[in-house]
Amino acid sequence: RPDHRLTSLLAARLAASRRLPSLRRLLQLVLSRPCPCADDSIFACPDLLPTFRKAILAFATSGDIPAASEALASLRRAADSPLPAEFYNIILHALARLHRHDDAIRFYGEMTSVHRVALDAYTFNILINSSCRVEGVDAAMRWFEEMRRRSCAPTGVSFNTLMRGFFREGRYKEGLKVAYEMLQLGAGLSVASMEILIGGLCRGGEALKAAEVFAEFLVDAVVPEGFDCLDLVESLCHVGRVDKAVEIVELVLERNRACCLSVPAGVTVLECLMKAGKLDDVCRLMGRMVGEGIVPDTISCNCIIESFCEAGMISDANRLRILTKEKGFAADAATYSMLVQGFGRQGRVKEGEAVLDEMLDLGFIPNIVAYNRLLDSLHVRRSLQ
Repeated sequence: RPDHRLTSLLAARLAASRRLPSLRRLLQLVLSRPCPCADDSIFACPDLLPTFRKAILAFATSGDIPAASEALASLRRAADSPLPAEFYNIILHALARLHRHDDAIRFYGEMTSVHRVALDAYTFNILINSSCRVEGVDAAMRWFEEMRRRSCAPTGVSFNTLMRGFFREGRYKEGLKVAYEMLQLGAGLSVASMEILIGGLCRGGEALKAAEVFAEFLVDAVVPEGFDCLDLVESLCHVGRVDKAVEIVELVLERNRACCLSVPAGVTVLECLMKAGKLDDVCRLMGRMVGEGIVPDTISCNCIIESFCEAGMISDANRLRILTKEKGFAADAATYSMLVQGFGRQGRVKEGEAVLDEMLDLGFIPNIVAYNRLLDSLHVRRSLQ
């Protein structure tokens, strides 16, 4: 007779390959010819539950709810004790995924009234999410209250689903209230929570409110590590509040939370400042960013250096080049060419020649013609004088 090791392996292989008719026959064999380990025991084979779980999951994932329900009923008869909620949750989740919301609610009724299942947080999270999509967040809130009534502690997923539902319906104050409740209950905010909160406010035209909330949470040290404020600074720049975006970046750096400021987020603010002609602010902010290890990519750095050179801020451009080099920025031929030409326009030949020599040492000058062209650009101002 096949033992539980073989049947468990077969169930896993058949489930993975979606050979459902063969999987159904295997379950019938397992029930009709029990594992040898159960011969001298009053208890069922300990691997019976894992084997059936694989099968129920395969049936449910394929959308064959009747087969999944039949397998669950067979397991319920064969098992030594009431089944945990996870087996029922598989079918409940499949019904919700198939947009059979009414069937999911009926199945929940069977779980509680007929089978007396010890419900867990996943059970209610499935129903909260399904209700949010089908009926709206008010219906989801009723399931949330039912969850608490049954002494089942809400998880981060529960709160996140409700928060997303409120924002989807444009109820921003209530969505924000959910976030504060998470903090009051000690659940904390995850990266997903912050993305839902800040993203929901920004998409709803509440970028300034999002900035206010983010600043408050940052000061209170409840912003999770790994959250990126890119969406926030983009929204602020989009509504013309570059000053507020700069405040957010400076607050992040001041609080030593550089992990919340990605390179794209920093570059977005720098580009907005450049478009506004605020090059002094660009120089100051970029210096702070680089000091914290946030170094823009080569193209962005070159655009900034080019703007400085055209504005006659060649010293600042060269200083930023040296500063970023210490933090890993790899200047290319375009970087050095702009600096050489910038020094040439200001008649600062010696400094330009120093940059030109460095460029030559790094192999960025392909031939003597290119070298002479750059050298000539250094002496243009002198010849004009």
